[in-house]
Amino acid sequence: MNDSTQPPGRRDPGSDQSSAGWYRMAGAGFEFFVSVLLFAGIGWWLDRRLDTLPWLTVTGVGIGFSIGLYVLVKMATRMFK
Repeated sequence: MNDSTQPPGRRDPGSDQSSAGWYRMAGAGFEFFVSVLLFAGIGWWLDRRLDTLPWLTVTGVGIGFSIGLYVLVKMATRMFK
């Protein structure tokens, strides 16, 4: 679409701004995944050393999920302001 027929405030799907937003959201999803995986791994490692399987792994997943969700919400609110 050329610029004269495009409605105001609407972005071209292939524009750099649109792509940058998708990359930021993909990065946020990756950060969420890594935080859950990291804390679950730490919990699993501690469970193996302390022989408390599965309690520290479950706790690690919960902590990782909470931190990942916090980061995800913080990034989303910053993007949509």
